[in-house]
Amino acid sequence: MKILGRKLIYVVSFVGLFLIFLIITFPFGLLKEALIVPLSEAIGQPISIERISVGIPPKINVYAITLPQADTDLKIHKVQVGIKISRLLFAQLHVWLKVFHHQESRRTQSGIFELHSQFQLTDLNTPTPLPRHIQVKASHFPLTDILDYSIHTYTNSPSANLLVAPLLKQLSFKGFLQSDVDLHLESKDVSTLNGHVKLSLQKFRFESTDPNLMIPEQSFETAQIRSTIANGQIKIDPNSLIKADDIVVGAKGIIDLKNQIRSSNLDLNVDLEMSGSILNQLGVLVQMALLRGQGEWNGRANITIEGPLMAPQLRTQSDN
Repeated sequence: MKILGRKLIYVVSFVGLFLIFLIITFPFGLLKEALIVPLSEAIGQPISIERISVGIPPKINVYAITLPQADTDLKIHKVQVGIKISRLLFAQLHVWLKVFHHQESRRTQSGIFELHSQFQLTDLNTPTPLPRHIQVKASHFPLTDILDYSIHTYTNSPSANLLVAPLLKQLSFKGFLQSDVDLHLESKDVSTLNGHVKLSLQKFRFESTDPNLMIPEQSFETAQIRSTIANGQIKIDPNSLIKADDIVVGAKGIIDLKNQIRSSNLDLNVDLEMSGSILNQLGVLVQMALLRGQGEWNGRANITIEGPLMAPQLRTQSDN
């Protein structure tokens, strides 16, 4: 027994010293360059990374990521990617990712976005492996910089809608994301999907950056989307609602997933209500985009989205 214990200590010591040696001698510079090139190509523009480090258990820390743009830069304090070795004993690959928005995120547990994906090792041989378990958690994660960057990226793209893009350029969004998403897939068949989705926006608001667009700041007292999922059927909670002073958007309905995605269907209903300054300033644009009709509009509309998931039909009715 003592001999076995002594051998075990030798093995653990060797593995520990080897990992320390690997970390000390790891070519971080080459790894950084190897990451920058494919990431820049995937995003379509160059990115910069301050430094990279490797930690135990197996994880990679990427610090000070900057995505430059002509109008605004997106800066992320740290991104951490790793795997859980313990899951390999159960023939599973568990990959996790954490995004820390600011330096105090780890201490305050605020400003953190987490993504956990778990695969069966046997599924990795298939052309399109699907994770058997997905978790998405966000704790007071700031959206301001991400939304600004996304909006500027869209409005500067050649495919941007000529009606929507000029409006988006004049709006600034702020807020935080709180999320709890837990999805389980029993097999490679998406019709076996179960779980729940809870997304909420905290202190969410938007305002106009153009003095000629006379829209007062809109603070959302409610901004949440919730759904339950059972056997591939996603039911949108009727309490899913986005409500501000002059705009209310509610949603409900069902998305029915099938093993063949082309056979999946959806039946969603969205209620839109605009009033006050929002209706006065943006009502005509919304009417042109949704109703495609002329005449006076009172700001209320019901939008139905139904049919095949890959090619749904959109119908809009106005409460004139």
